[in-house]
Amino acid sequence: MSRRAVFYPAAFVGGFYAVLLIGLLGFAHHDPRDFIEIGHRYIDRSHASAAIRVDPTYRHYLPGDGYDGQFYYFIALDPVNAPSYTDAPIYRYERILYPLLALLLAAGQAPLIPATMIAINWLAVTGGTLAAAARLRATAASPWWAVVFGLAPGTYLALRRDLADALAYALVALGIYLFYRGEGARLPWSAIVFALAVLTRETTAVFPVILALIPLPRSRLRAGWGLGFLTISLLPFLLYRVALTIWLQGRGNIAPFEPIPFLGILRYWPWSNRIWAEALFIVVPALIVAALSIDAIWRRQVSAMNVAVPVSVLLFVVFLGDASYVELTASARASVGIVLAAVLALPTLALVGRRRLWLWLAFALWLAPLPPLIFPPLGRALGVS
Repeated sequence: MSRRAVFYPAAFVGGFYAVLLIGLLGFAHHDPRDFIEIGHRYIDRSHASAAIRVDPTYRHYLPGDGYDGQFYYFIALDPVNAPSYTDAPIYRYERILYPLLALLLAAGQAPLIPATMIAINWLAVTGGTLAAAARLRATAASPWWAVVFGLAPGTYLALRRDLADALAYALVALGIYLFYRGEGARLPWSAIVFALAVLTRETTAVFPVILALIPLPRSRLRAGWGLGFLTISLLPFLLYRVALTIWLQGRGNIAPFEPIPFLGILRYWPWSNRIWAEALFIVVPALIVAALSIDAIWRRQVSAMNVAVPVSVLLFVVFLGDASYVELTASARASVGIVLAAVLALPTLALVGRRRLWLWLAFALWLAPLPPLIFPPLGRALGVS
């Protein structure tokens, strides 16, 4: 297989989103701030910052809460005073890399930050697809499977709503690629990338932990590498988290998990059409790929990604908190890591016969909400948005 083959899926995904962005920002005349979805509830709640304020020339502020992208935007505008404008300061500041990159790319110019937030996510989605394709090619699998990750609804939503998920899991894809290429002295580069991923979204810590627990053959690595790998991957976040707790005095932490399986989604019973859509398009495919991975492990096809799939499903579907099941857009974002793990686990899933059909079904269900999300009138007509 040609080395250039890994660029085709990335070009397809990057081109798809480029056309979408041109349509929204060019032909539909959207302001880049429209992606952020700023709500009056938070931008009006304080006067601590001169940078975070209502712009009288911008007319698309939302009357209520807005969406999560506004908190990244506020942090990028004013990292010191933004806690006064957030719902959960520690929780929002844990994911610091994305807003800081937006600020740096904008060279500190506030009017440019909405555009840099979009640019970072477009580059992340394209680059993440490339890294996933390169890893698949290295295992003799088709690089085109990476498109499932690139076009996953959660990935799209991160781009469309200025969220950190796209960058976080692009870094995970790159970290995994480097991990399997980075023997000996080069392995720390993978750990550094994972450290950046965890500082972008803390849930990505699942991946370096599993990679350290499912080691490469000992002939390739010196004893004790796992502890060093975990130290580089996780210690920066742990130290940063302690500093945040001291600075913010413990304000605004969120518990994202439930103590009972599926309690998060069951809290909404009786379900509306939107919750039924989450059950079909998020929960069902996750359980399918978890079953396929467990079956592969039972057949002694053990790999780090085979383990990552059921572990991620447990955390981000089975025990996921009710706040992430409030709508499809939230639960789809939580499942991005599961999609990535499932795609990268393909080479060891022993996909023959019915197993292959089950995997196709899972991927089809994951991708099915994309058209309604891109075209909201279709989503409203189907009752899923």
